Amino acid sequence: MGGCFGKELSGNVHSAIEMSYNYLEREELKGTFLLCSIMGHNAATEDLLKYCRGLGLFRGLDTIEKVRRRVLTLVSELKDSSLLLAGSSPERFDMHDVVCEVAIAIASRDRGWLASGKEDVSEEWSDKDRMRTCSLVSLQNTEVIELLDESECPKLTFFFMGSENSSSKMPFFFSMGGVDSSLKIPKNLFEGMKGLKVLNFTGMNLTSLPCSIGCLKTLCTLRLVGCALKDIGILGELVNLEILDLRNSTIRVLPKEIGELRRLKLLDLSGCRNLEVISPNVLSSLSRLEELYLYDSFNGWDWEVEGSENNPRSKASLVELQNLSRLTTLEVHVPDVRAIPKQKLFSRNMERYKISIGEFWSRYDGGMETSRMLKLTTNNRSLQLAHEIKTLLRRTQDLYLRGVEDAMEMLYDPITEGFPHLKHLKVCDVSDIKCVINPSMLVSFLESLFLEGLMNLEAICDG
Repeated sequence: MGGCFGKELSGNVHSAIEMSYNYLEREELKGTFLLCSIMGHNAATEDLLKYCRGLGLFRGLDTIEKVRRRVLTLVSELKDSSLLLAGSSPERFDMHDVVCEVAIAIASRDRGWLASGKEDVSEEWSDKDRMRTCSLVSLQNTEVIELLDESECPKLTFFFMGSENSSSKMPFFFSMGGVDSSLKIPKNLFEGMKGLKVLNFTGMNLTSLPCSIGCLKTLCTLRLVGCALKDIGILGELVNLEILDLRNSTIRVLPKEIGELRRLKLLDLSGCRNLEVISPNVLSSLSRLEELYLYDSFNGWDWEVEGSENNPRSKASLVELQNLSRLTTLEVHVPDVRAIPKQKLFSRNMERYKISIGEFWSRYDGGMETSRMLKLTTNNRSLQLAHEIKTLLRRTQDLYLRGVEDAMEMLYDPITEGFPHLKHLKVCDVSDIKCVINPSMLVSFLESLFLEGLMNLEAICDG
């Protein structure tokens, strides 16, 4: 009796969830919900953005920022419908296991998706008719990849595979802690998947990329997150690529071939701590780039603005950013202020940035994650001469000054317009400051103020 009641209750719950799904009015809302079901717990909206853009779910949105706003709106609507839950931060979302189970069942039945955890799916892979109609693959069991060598998947647009080195509590979200070094990817893997639009490998050994990856001429989003990588020059053949995400990978050199990706809009190299060289003129060649993420990554900028015939530049220079007129997002660390050119550097379209000059912005610095963060820790007077820095100050939300010479002059400079957007201010080890806030500063949005080591401070606020 109890067993029958339990099955009936389970069936009712599943029916109720499917009914909620059916009541979603727009196809883009349904498609986004189904994508959320393969992203695991506490998933990031930034990752969802990359999938939605790659699959072309939203027509008429020509920038990454517009796609981001649409994704945030859809995630909010799905939360209001109780199909999604809040994540650990506003930038994340979650899904109940039962809802996830129903969503994957719907996608498998109606859309030809194949999504599984660690269970054996070799039987499904061997069903050639099934694979010919499959449109999305999301797998955690990496061993089955060896079965794909001769697979024909003409309708496949989305391929996601991660390492076995994953958390059992998060079946589709993979740990960056290690790489599956035993896996061998067939050279001809992608010859039967030429319609792919999104490709994602996570936590895997890809030191030798299969040559067939160059066949993916329709690929829009490529994510090789937490992977062991060496030579990635072949990626330059992906002429329609718009999003390249290599976060936390072991890449050491960003080769000149990446400069051939003329349609690229987003390049994420954050957390690539082994990245020593970005080949010169690669960044300046990516003229359509809108978002560049280099934090906790490459910081060996060449000081030379232009190389010479006898002494050409061996790596990227910050001056290359001048060519990126569409750049709206930048995350970068510059250890030496001398690498900053005096000419116009940052695009006027810059809406989001995380920039540190001098010392790295660490998690011990306090403050909050905001859209516009700037940390200055240098006593080099050329910093004050940089008009670009003053322009950034005007729009900064989170500002950290430490050991900066003539900090008062910087804080009170008319070009900052009184910091109208400032939310968090931290000032440390500055000897010339007698007063932090003067009447010209607009601090109505200020939420936190941290002062330390201001030996000549007389007042926090003048008047």
